[in-house]
Amino acid sequence: MRTKIFWSFFILFVFLLFTKNIQAAIDIVFTNTPTNVDINQEFEIDVLLNCSSCGDSYLRAVFFKSGSNYFGFTQNGNGEWVGTSDDKTKYLLVRKGDLVEGTWSGKLRVKPEPESSYYIGPGDYFFKVARYTPSGGATWANEVGLEITGSTTKPSDSLTQDPISNPTTNPTIAPTSIPKPTVKATSTPKPTSTTIAQKDQENNESLVLGLREELNQSPSPTPESGEKKNFPFFALGFVFLGAGFLGFAGYSFFKQKEKGYTNESENGTKDSSFS
Repeated sequence: MRTKIFWSFFILFVFLLFTKNIQAAIDIVFTNTPTNVDINQEFEIDVLLNCSSCGDSYLRAVFFKSGSNYFGFTQNGNGEWVGTSDDKTKYLLVRKGDLVEGTWSGKLRVKPEPESSYYIGPGDYFFKVARYTPSGGATWANEVGLEITGSTTKPSDSLTQDPISNPTTNPTIAPTSIPKPTVKATSTPKPTSTTIAQKDQENNESLVLGLREELNQSPSPTPESGEKKNFPFFALGFVFLGAGFLGFAGYSFFKQKEKGYTNESENGTKDSSFS
């Protein structure tokens, strides 16, 4: 019984000593951290990873309030911004072959995550860097304090206000859009009626112009060479004949009038001599 207790304590002691040596073998230090950042600001920090027995590592930076969960974006080697993810291999990869005598140093580009529910507005936050294994095991560096500045309104708050404003804007849009089709409907027959009237007027004018052209062109055959040769001698003869007849009749009338006048004068002389 005592032998079993002895070996149990011995195994526990060796396990604790072994895990302590592993943890002591991993060291993460970051520098060049600003004291305050804007909520939409990107910045770079310098990271030093000491891990002589490490395989592939994945680095991530986080912001957090005391007693709260983490938030923030880290840019990986593909230029992608990765927030909180269960897949730790999405973060910045530091391969085992990148370690030089168990040490790697480089830049880590990070920025806050305003859409996160763990961001409660501008104020003081903590900031630190983690090293993940492919299986998700984490080793953390010591945190530092910084201030996040910027708008007091979270983007998530503006998103929650959109559904409230949409019902109010929809009724106002609906009545304004109703008269638009009516205006189009009333305006469409106007150009058609005017164009029809204009076409009818143009047709009438073309008909009138056509008739005028026909009337103007009808006496045009008179100056032809054939009609110039046919002089109206026959009609002119009738005119002269009628004039001669009238002249002869007039001459006869005046002659007869003159003869009657002479007879009356002669009779008068006879009557005077008889008396």
